[in-house]
Amino acid sequence: MTDKNDHTDRSSMRSVLSLEPQMSPKSGNDSAKTAPSPPQKPALPQKKQIIGLKQRRDYLRVARSGIKAAQPGLVLQAAHRHSQKNPTDTTGKPSGDMPSPAVPATGFGITASKKVGNAVARNRAKRRLRALIAHIFPVEAEAGMDYVLIARSQTVKRPYKALEADLRRALDRVSRRRTP
Repeated sequence: MTDKNDHTDRSSMRSVLSLEPQMSPKSGNDSAKTAPSPPQKPALPQKKQIIGLKQRRDYLRVARSGIKAAQPGLVLQAAHRHSQKNPTDTTGKPSGDMPSPAVPATGFGITASKKVGNAVARNRAKRRLRALIAHIFPVEAEAGMDYVLIARSQTVKRPYKALEADLRRALDRVSRRRTP
């Protein structure tokens, strides 16, 4: 008996969930319901675009820049982006017709050598650094810069709040050392 009731309940649910055709405004009925348009949100300041460094030459360019700050949990290296046409283009090649965004991109890369530990430890260190980047970079990283975070053996064991403080200090030191 409950099976029969379940079947009828399901069929009634299908009819409730099905979309009924709405009347078009041309049919002469002005009272046809239309979905209200969502309210317009005020313009917010643009967020920095954060992109990942993919190529070895980008990592080498950042390392050669000489701007770095070492902390107990990580090492931060920084360099200015070169391309003026399109800040998201790190190759320096002409970017074609792609317009440059109003806010220059911030690039980041993560490195964890075997000094950090085995593969599990290295991957954990990289995950923790990615979480820091997602949390801190949109607010505190400078636009138009590339950053490389190098994991240390303490990156895996260090408390997250301490790593967060390390990254904030490193960003502050790098911003003071850089040349415009």
